[in-house]
Amino acid sequence: MFHLDTLRLIRRTFNRFSSILLIVLIGVAFMMGLLTSRPLMETSVDVYDDGYDLQDIQIFSSYGFDDRDVFRIREQEFAEKVFASRMVDVYADIGPSAGLVTRVEEVERNVNRFRLESGRMPEKADERLIVYNGAMSNEYTLGTKVKVYLDGEDVTDHLKTTEYTIVGTVMAPAYMAKTLGPGTMKNLDLEEIIYVPRENFCFEYYTTVYVTVRGRRDFMSFSKEYKDYIEDAKADVSVFAKRQQEKLKDRLLGQYRRKIEKGEKELAEKKEEGQRALDEAKQKLDDANIQIISGETQLSSLRSMLTQAKAEQARLEKQFNDNSKGTYDRISQIEREDPSGRSFAAIFAALAVDWNE
Repeated sequence: MFHLDTLRLIRRTFNRFSSILLIVLIGVAFMMGLLTSRPLMETSVDVYDDGYDLQDIQIFSSYGFDDRDVFRIREQEFAEKVFASRMVDVYADIGPSAGLVTRVEEVERNVNRFRLESGRMPEKADERLIVYNGAMSNEYTLGTKVKVYLDGEDVTDHLKTTEYTIVGTVMAPAYMAKTLGPGTMKNLDLEEIIYVPRENFCFEYYTTVYVTVRGRRDFMSFSKEYKDYIEDAKADVSVFAKRQQEKLKDRLLGQYRRKIEKGEKELAEKKEEGQRALDEAKQKLDDANIQIISGETQLSSLRSMLTQAKAEQARLEKQFNDNSKGTYDRISQIEREDPSGRSFAAIFAALAVDWNE
């Protein structure tokens, strides 16, 4: 009886029943789509991340990392792939856009690999790739020039090349969102990511290390099991990183201490050399003063001798003049006494007697 009443009701209100049925079907279909879209998207993203080796852990250190630290990380049981990277945040003028907060990273990598969307890989030091994230990257075409700089700091302390050319665009698993995350300059958000050949970087130490955890593919990236598994690895990383940081700190302090000691030793040697040179110069100056005093004494003596010589010259000139006058007088006397012209021999004999006297 109930079923018959129900069928009669449906038959009398068939249009209303059909509308309600369609609304319910559409609602159920919509809910099924919503409920299934999340697992499908998570699975898709998980496959994508695994395919391009998205990092599970990123390690930072205020002291940086060297090759020994990276080698020790690779030796850890949890580490599957390890990529030590140098990167720096700068300002960049890209095409028509100026002052963009840009992160410069190494293009060569085995973690956080990317997919080339257009163009080609860099072949020269002044070529680079740009991450295409759908925000501003579509404004930049291949061949666009990029100039990087820092505010109040020389960018060449970090990068050997300051002008680049875009030769390709890439999709990177680490930068899938419209927002690229915070930068290191004044807490500003990143606006662009570019990849350049590693030989562009000037500094010796790595700024960050990316790690993929062994066994991570056994878990869905968005599952609680994956998060718990990674948290256990992070705990091991924290202990290891703290230990390695202290070792690197001691090593750096030792290097700087040795440099300071070397500098102090060189300074002492230079001071000693300078003191010796100063003493030698002072000795030479004293010797020169002695020579000057000796020369002045000799000069004074020579002046005295010159004065005496001049006096003797004056005396001899006076004597010569007196003798000459006496001679002329004697000749005149002889001529008067011998008007007959006695021989000159007699005159000279007489003069000789006078000169001898």
